[in-house]
Amino acid sequence: MAKVERDLFEYESIVMDALISMGYPKESIVLEGQIDARRFVDIIINDLDTGLPLMMIEIKSCGERTKTAVRKIAFDSLKRYYEKTTTPVKAVAAILDRQKVELEFIDFTEAVKENDYDRAICNYKLPPYEILKIGARQKVINHEREKQKQRFNVLKILCWGVFPIVCLTLILLDAFGVYTLSTLRLITVGAGAVAALIPCFKEIKIGEISLKHQIEKQKEENEE
Repeated sequence: MAKVERDLFEYESIVMDALISMGYPKESIVLEGQIDARRFVDIIINDLDTGLPLMMIEIKSCGERTKTAVRKIAFDSLKRYYEKTTTPVKAVAAILDRQKVELEFIDFTEAVKENDYDRAICNYKLPPYEILKIGARQKVINHEREKQKQRFNVLKILCWGVFPIVCLTLILLDAFGVYTLSTLRLITVGAGAVAALIPCFKEIKIGEISLKHQIEKQKEENEE
């Protein structure tokens, strides 16, 4: 094993031991956690119940003279990783001072979101695992709610703008004999309109079968 690999393994072990001592379940700590097909972050903390990523940790080592430069390198790395995530997670750097043998956590979450290094929180105290789980789940709900709002805005444009224009155009074309509206064509247009509106509903029931939106499911799980 090369020296660089040995050092990285040693640093990961130090951070992992620190996390376990803080009450993080060993099973929730994933070394070399995968962000996408080509990107891996040093550590990812997962929610054991849902499998959702809760926090990414980038590990760096430094001496007293290189501490500032290493912090900025960690910020740049976390920013790249954060842009590839599909759910909101905490972005944290673990900086190991080799000379003092001290471990410092830095919360870069807001810094990478706003692309503002000065928003980093140095000497950050990691939240307890259970608190991190609750906060992350709420972030996911809020994130999905924002995505739902964006989809709803698109649907409003379709329903109040595009669909009326299309229907009016079809009626005019039918009136002038250019395009005849058959029953099958009307059913097809109606089915397309209904399908586009489905995401707007919180719950759809067909007999005993219930299709509930994911946001509503998560809200009920949190209330329980």
